[in-house]
Amino acid sequence: MNPGYEFSVVFPCLNSSEYTEKFLNSIVDCGYSLSNYVAVNNGSTDTTSKLLASYKDLNVVNNKKNYGFGIALNQGVMFKQTEWTILSNNDLVVSNDWVENLINSAIKNNLRVISPALIEGEYDYDLNNFIVCTGYKYEIINSYFSNFHSSKNFEYDSSSNKISALEKVPNFKLKTIFTGLEYITGG
Repeated sequence: MNPGYEFSVVFPCLNSSEYTEKFLNSIVDCGYSLSNYVAVNNGSTDTTSKLLASYKDLNVVNNKKNYGFGIALNQGVMFKQTEWTILSNNDLVVSNDWVENLINSAIKNNLRVISPALIEGEYDYDLNNFIVCTGYKYEIINSYFSNFHSSKNFEYDSSSNKISALEKVPNFKLKTIFTGLEYITGG
């Protein structure tokens, strides 16, 4: 994957080889080169050091002790300076085009800082399958998705009660579930 921008992703890690391995494997599975990624190993005493060394193109900063999250981020940023730097945790699982989506969203919204979102719980789901709990906006959400034309992100305007597509994406499955008129949730 090449988003068309010079970018790097910096992530500290400390005694977290299981999370780090899932994160790195999700990056590789999405087709990204690990040469854009900087792992800052904050003095791990488990198998994290060995794991990081096993990824050929990954940039690694090895600290002898834990200097903390903030210092580790700064070390990674100084190690690989690029047009765009994404500061991350190592307990993520990323999906296709995640870097492109972050950078394009930042540009579109004139932002200088942007971060991936968090989904709590066990990673036991397919990133391309979604369930949307529709709540009291069920008619609008169901109408939008019944007329769906491969758009990924949408915007809801409460003043006009309309949803409009923002970007194009690959196919995915979506199931809407009506949770009742008393719920405000839309995701």
